[in-house]
Amino acid sequence: MAETLEDVLFAVILLLLLSRVLGVVARRLGAATLVGNVLAGLLLGPVLIAASASFGLRWGIKPSDPVRVFADFGILILMLYTGITTDFHSIRMVRRASILVGIGGVAATFLMIFGALALSGFDIPSSLFIAVLLSNTAIEVSVGILQRFPESRLKSAVIGASFVDDILAVILLGIVSSAVFVGGPEPESIAVLGAKVVGFLVVSLIAVSWALDRLLDRLLRKEESVMLTATLLTGLAFALLAGQMGVHPVIGAYVAGFVIGRWGSKPDPMLDHSIARGKLVRELEPPLTAFFAPFFFGYVGLLMVTAGDPDWYEVGALVAGLTTLALAGKVIGCGLGARFSGFGWKEGVVIGVAMGGRGGLELVLLRFGLDSEVITGTQFSAMVGVILMTVLVSPILFGRSARRLLGR
Repeated sequence: MAETLEDVLFAVILLLLLSRVLGVVARRLGAATLVGNVLAGLLLGPVLIAASASFGLRWGIKPSDPVRVFADFGILILMLYTGITTDFHSIRMVRRASILVGIGGVAATFLMIFGALALSGFDIPSSLFIAVLLSNTAIEVSVGILQRFPESRLKSAVIGASFVDDILAVILLGIVSSAVFVGGPEPESIAVLGAKVVGFLVVSLIAVSWALDRLLDRLLRKEESVMLTATLLTGLAFALLAGQMGVHPVIGAYVAGFVIGRWGSKPDPMLDHSIARGKLVRELEPPLTAFFAPFFFGYVGLLMVTAGDPDWYEVGALVAGLTTLALAGKVIGCGLGARFSGFGWKEGVVIGVAMGGRGGLELVLLRFGLDSEVITGTQFSAMVGVILMTVLVSPILFGRSARRLLGR
């Protein structure tokens, strides 16, 4: 039976309302807002559907196509915003430490998780997809963890390393997600897809960036009021270009934000670029916070409906094992990178713990992994659990390790 407009609006209203309420509750309890958002989707979707079915009723919200359109558009805006707000100054201050810490964390986590999954009998596409997904650090979680931490070389290194981590994630996720979404990572196809990803980044960060910088300069001097429209159109255009080149559109939106954010960070005597970038952030943040982000993450919770009937014993085992490996990989890899860049071993541990959170980008591509049948419903459910566990556990571990090891 086809959904009417009233059905879609009712679903959107319920999901947005509960997602916002539980997001606020989660933040006040010291957890990340997205935890409450995802919980709202879980309650309105699989939990309510299962509970009402036991009484012969058909209550609950399913992730229908019209609702998915709202969610897809929302995540493009979220990724655009994330790129614009990337902190470029941190990585400049501690460039060597940021690069070593970022590379070390990605490499160690990827190798540990991929090796464990492959030895456990998982197929190669699933193992690659999960390992790459969990090797990333959510920069928004790291920034949140360090919000009250005093300014220091350690804090700058973590933020800078998160930025490096994001760039590596864009490249790796672009290659691996493109490979597995088109039917498997054959060696020859990986080379072609890798070239496409590199080509997209080169075109975006050099040729298109050069033209976009000049366009934004002209708009800044003449028509500042249309900067927001130009930014949104740029994000959507980059997403479209990425899709045409075999890269996922959400990565295109992120790169668009990155290019615009880099333009806004360029020094100029009157600080016009910085002021314009700040205004863009202030204009994008309210609708993002009020609608796009909570709706998308609530939709991720709804997807448990389409995850089939997960094996909850396997889900529990995967959550425990993968969460441990995801956190340990960052502590070991980032810690080694920190040691090689002049930090002590205690500081290295604290840096690794601060890099432990996963977040929005992982949840974004996780959904597409389920849609493309790269991962099963059980694996999807487990991965959502792992991401939420790292978001909840990382701030707690950071606070304790900073107090015990650094006395802060």
